[in-house]
Amino acid sequence: MNLRAVIVDDEENARLLLKERLNKYHPEIQVMDLCENAKDALMSVIKHKPDILFLDIQMPEMSGLEFFEDLSEINLPIQAIITTAFSEPEFYKKAIRLGLADYLLKPIIKEELDQALENVKSRIVSNTHSNQVQSMVNMYRNENKISLNSGSSKIFVKTTSIVYATSDGKYSRMYFTNGEELTVMHGIGELGEMLPTSELIKIDRFTIVNKNYIHTISPRLKLLVFEFNNQRTQLSISHTGAIHLMNIMSADSINPDKN
Repeated sequence: MNLRAVIVDDEENARLLLKERLNKYHPEIQVMDLCENAKDALMSVIKHKPDILFLDIQMPEMSGLEFFEDLSEINLPIQAIITTAFSEPEFYKKAIRLGLADYLLKPIIKEELDQALENVKSRIVSNTHSNQVQSMVNMYRNENKISLNSGSSKIFVKTTSIVYATSDGKYSRMYFTNGEELTVMHGIGELGEMLPTSELIKIDRFTIVNKNYIHTISPRLKLLVFEFNNQRTQLSISHTGAIHLMNIMSADSINPDKN
């Protein structure tokens, strides 16, 4: 994996030594620039868009930790490794809190540098995979699909194929127009946030229904009848849920049984 790096340290010898070690032991890391302060580092980051920042803690005007904290606010996908002579716990704790990839004490040992770079590469691979998955999820959402966790895998379903969903806690049972059923690792509350509310309505704490397939609502019988694909199916619901649904639905789109 070829990566770009910028080294930030106010000591010239430290910058040159680290660059020399990277060139010798990690030729896959291309050192784009050497900077002696945070101001120069910011310009370098904007210009070179590095994958890795090697940051000294103690620098003029702004420390490496402060610089990375400011850099995090502009949401650049950069992994950072602290290189410092300071071993104080407060520095290490702040580095962990800020999400830095590693913390190396000077003089830097080759094996520790190797491990730090492996950590960086693992993070980059993981982030790339997460971004790919998110892109796929967004693509499916644009096609009126959502991603559901079935426990063993992610399943993408068209929201228009959902007839209704019921739940008794952390899991939900979903019913589809093709007759299939699916148990998912989402409660009704979570499903309600994932589904388009213009079509799928949460009528109570336990039930979501697709209004496009509703044929009959009977508060007296506590019954809801769906019609799709030339067939009908029914669902027992609460009286409150039936009344709530009738208040939402247009009388012209269904045949409500008000008895």
